Amino acid sequence: TVADGGTQVAYSGGWTSGTTVNSGGIQFAGSGGNMSNTTVNSGGTQGLAGGNAINNTINAGGTQSVAAGHADENIINGGVQNIEKGALATSNTVNDGGVQNIKDGASATDNTINSGGIQNISGGGLALNNTVNNGGRRNVSSGGQAINNIVNSGGIQSVEGGGVAKNNSVGSGGTQLIASGGTGINNFISAGGVQNITSGGITTSDTLTDGAKETVASGGKAEGTNVGTGSEQNVESGGSATGTNVSSGGTQLVTKGGNTQGTNLLGGSQTVNGNDKNASIGSGSEQTVASGGSATGATVANGGSQVTETGGTTNNT
Repeated sequence: TVADGGTQVAYSGGWTSGTTVNSGGIQFAGSGGNMSNTTVNSGGTQGLAGGNAINNTINAGGTQSVAAGHADENIINGGVQNIEKGALATSNTVNDGGVQNIKDGASATDNTINSGGIQNISGGGLALNNTVNNGGRRNVSSGGQAINNIVNSGGIQSVEGGGVAKNNSVGSGGTQLIASGGTGINNFISAGGVQNITSGGITTSDTLTDGAKETVASGGKAEGTNVGTGSEQNVESGGSATGTNVSSGGTQLVTKGGNTQGTNLLGGSQTVNGNDKNASIGSGSEQTVASGGSATGATVANGGSQVTETGGTTNNT
């Protein structure tokens, strides 16, 4: 046990195991040093600068700081894990009240964020192949990137302030939020999953399938979204969507004040209560221009239909 004011150090080739670090105590491993099966309690600190930290438990109020080296298979039970300066975090588990911070060029791979746990990716940090479960949250900002991650039912991935989310999968009941300064690229929102794009957020080439929903709020932008069977893109007042592809069974809803351009209806449907320009209405597709809606420059192919309801306006079709 390392108590208040005490320090345990593992140098190159050294290995410590089974230590308990209490308030005010410090355990440290330099380059080539190893720490395993340590329990870090409230007020205790475990530091790593080039070695390995394996199978340690960081309880509430405890801290694990990794400036260089590898942090693998640790359990963050309400404590904090800081991974920075090119260090690697692999197969760690973040539980209720725990926080994993990935920054300064560090990488996190195959980590699991459970209910009440948080993973923060910023400052050039990278999250790859991590999983956020029910009640967990991932925040991506300030140059952080989240690539090929999974958001399960009840999990949240928030991207803002210079953060990028690419090739992530959001499952049934999961949520991806693209907020001011955030970018989403080629993300896959599946059955029952939700993607919300708010003011200043932008997405490119995301895919909705099997009952997924994308909402583009005021100031948000969606480019090239693919809307599949049973899925819906909802463009709200002040939001915009360009180049959306709506397949059979998919729907694009343009609410009052919403703006869409270059929508390709590939067997799907579009309801326009706002403003639409240059839609392509393919065979088996239908564009409905409802009261207060406006559609300009649409092209209607053989087998497609454009319906203008009372109070709706169409021009240059």
